[in-house]
Amino acid sequence: MIDEPLTDGALDPGTWGLELSVEGPTDASTHRNQGSDQSAGGDDYGGALIPIVRRTLQELSGHSAPAFDRMVPAQQCAAVRLSHIFLSTTHMGGRRRPDLGTRAHKLVQAVVNRHLTNPARDRVLLVILWDRDGQRSKVTDRDQFNIELKSKGYPGVVAGVCVEEVEAWLLADVQALAGVFGSGPRHPPTSPEALNDPKTALYELLNTEYGGWTDHFGVDERSKMYARLAEKIRLDELERMCPDGYGCLRKDLDQAGFPANFRRR
Repeated sequence: MIDEPLTDGALDPGTWGLELSVEGPTDASTHRNQGSDQSAGGDDYGGALIPIVRRTLQELSGHSAPAFDRMVPAQQCAAVRLSHIFLSTTHMGGRRRPDLGTRAHKLVQAVVNRHLTNPARDRVLLVILWDRDGQRSKVTDRDQFNIELKSKGYPGVVAGVCVEEVEAWLLADVQALAGVFGSGPRHPPTSPEALNDPKTALYELLNTEYGGWTDHFGVDERSKMYARLAEKIRLDELERMCPDGYGCLRKDLDQAGFPANFRRR
């Protein structure tokens, strides 16, 4: 995972970058390969959220997948850990908001404050995502913050929440699980967002139905597996199964006010 925002020097002319601010490497991570040629796709990413967000943006843009890949190249995706950029601030565009004092909201404000100082901000799509973890206030934070963003006119910046965790999204599509592991689960959850602990539910499913998969791999391997699953998830199925998390994120991305020429006309 890298901790620096995308700058003009990291973006090819006429393209955009995608920056995700997340809680950990299985959410999203960027692995920068030493000595590789960035223009040839030297960067690689793991975790569930970069594939899901990129594919969602591609659908919303109206461009074909190859055209979107030219507009937002995979090597111009960055994952930044929220805890690494947290600042002791409750400012929003220079205006103090002491009433918005939860940790989640302070984190988002810190991300956006940093984004506003980035000279490349008009060419970077910023998506901030965290798990709800049973705390309804985190959904309120998301909703309030997206309203604030729209009122301030910040284009291409969206906050979202995974209910309860990103692993719920990975449990949403049995066809994706079959595509990665060769067969679908015998007892898939009927409502992933109703699970109190989706991470444990996913690990138990992988261990019991797919040969103890998680017992033999560390965080990097799990992150790569999450990315493979996320590439195969049917987004319409994800929206149906996870309406409070992914469904709301998709709606907010659709209303985010993308930069000029991002959408196909």
